[in-house]
Amino acid sequence: MQTGEAMKDIRRVGVPATIHGQPNPDYAIAVVEILTVRQRQVCDLICQGFTNKMIARRLDVSPRTIEDHRTDVLAKMKVPNSTALVHKVLSARIAELEAKYGED
Repeated sequence: MQTGEAMKDIRRVGVPATIHGQPNPDYAIAVVEILTVRQRQVCDLICQGFTNKMIARRLDVSPRTIEDHRTDVLAKMKVPNSTALVHKVLSARIAELEAKYGED
């Protein structure tokens, strides 16, 4: 990551995306925390494998609204697709658990 991009990430979420070239688990946690409540709901349902239509029904909104939320979530999380989103969210949650309970 270029220095300017790294500084932008630090200003946006308060922590660098990488440390010595390695992914920073605190960054993924911080990014998840900047999502709105609705974006977190959509993100969680995406991670559970729900389609846009299924999410829309569950949250009582239109599928187009969910498409917009999905686009915003992917942009904020800086991932290209849902698979990468799931990977990033799971990595953040694993890092949270390791920080809380240790790596045993």
